Amino acid sequence: MSIYTTSDEQKVRVYEIAESMKTHKLSDIFISDIVDMALYYEGTYDLMELWESEKDGEEKNQIIATLRKEIEEYKKDPKTPTLLPK
Repeated sequence: MSIYTTSDEQKVRVYEIAESMKTHKLSDIFISDIVDMALYYEGTYDLMELWESEKDGEEKNQIIATLRKEIEEYKKDPKTPTLLPK
């Protein structure tokens, strides 16, 4: 379990960046996954901040690719207990 928690100001920032991502036509599922992760993982939050501040389109795309990999890894190795089928 992560010991990182976002402050109220950081949570608002995450939502602002999510709105910007929506404006850039990123998918709702991607944005939703990233927002959920950013609330608990500092690295994800930092990548969102970096994406927002980046001006170069190619660099923005690289950050998105990194975030997609983070989502994949998170989904492969969930941090919460899961019930297995009987």
